[in-house]
Amino acid sequence: MKSDYKIVKHELPSTIASIAMVEELIDQFKKDNKIPEVLYGNCLIATTEAVTNAINHGNNLDKSKKIFLQFKFRKKEIVIEIMDEGNGFDYASLPDPTAENNIEKTEGRGVFIMESLCDKIDFEDGGKKIALHFSY
Repeated sequence: MKSDYKIVKHELPSTIASIAMVEELIDQFKKDNKIPEVLYGNCLIATTEAVTNAINHGNNLDKSKKIFLQFKFRKKEIVIEIMDEGNGFDYASLPDPTAENNIEKTEGRGVFIMESLCDKIDFEDGGKKIALHFSY
């Protein structure tokens, strides 16, 4: 069955500089596909969080590893997939960043932020791939 998504793929190095590249890619994707401004901020922040996690935690800043970014677009729906070459993680056992003993920690909020900004998140391939779903 053929997908009705328009798909745009990118490959990024596992470097901090790639995080800035994500903003440029999302800006271009927004312009090319007439994505509503109201959705832009959520896509940008959630994707930046996911790419940051993939670089830092997935690929452990290993410059020999890549981050794979895929934008899928169709009327009223965007799916942004981020995949790293790391070992994955157990997303079900992440501590709650809003719990009293975690509230003052400076890390551990990325997935919580993504969940707050997306309509749906899928973790695949043992946590090596994340799909951010946005509807409008």
